[in-house]
Amino acid sequence: MERNHLEGMLADLRGKFELVLEDYAALHAALQVMRREAREQHELTSFLLKAVAADLGAHRADAEAHRDSPGKASGRPAGRPSRLTSHPTAS
Repeated sequence: MERNHLEGMLADLRGKFELVLEDYAALHAALQVMRREAREQHELTSFLLKAVAADLGAHRADAEAHRDSPGKASGRPAGRPSRLTSHPTAS
């Protein structure tokens, strides 16, 4: 009788262990998906940041090139006052 009881307990334990292994495998698969998605998102963010940096660099180079052009002594369009000097309380 003890042998049957022990065999039953071992079978129950084996079943629980298999459930734990299945859950571990499912969790591992889900983590792999999350890692892949995070890596893809990181690559997209990195690409977009590089694109914005390149665009900003081109814009800055264009602004630097136009700063010294004739008719623009201060780098601003003619006839447009600076916000700092045209504040109503600055008078």
